[in-house]
Amino acid sequence: MGTAFITSIWGMGLSLVFTFIFKIWHHKVNKIIQVLCVKLDNQYKIKHADLQNYDQAQQKDTINEVLNQYQEKQKEIINNIFKEYP
Repeated sequence: MGTAFITSIWGMGLSLVFTFIFKIWHHKVNKIIQVLCVKLDNQYKIKHADLQNYDQAQQKDTINEVLNQYQEKQKEIINNIFKEYP
């Protein structure tokens, strides 16, 4: 009966030690990951001005495409009108 009690106490003690060591290790790893995330954010995060420039470029492209299609339709309509009336 005494051996089981001693083994149980050793198990609980070693469990506490392991938990303490694991928490220290976990904290260090978490800190390293946070530093890495900050470095990556600073290096690759898109800035507000860059995002606005990208959005403006997309809008210009869309407007140009729509206007070109409209212009082509207008030319087509004019050509059809002149074909009907020689």
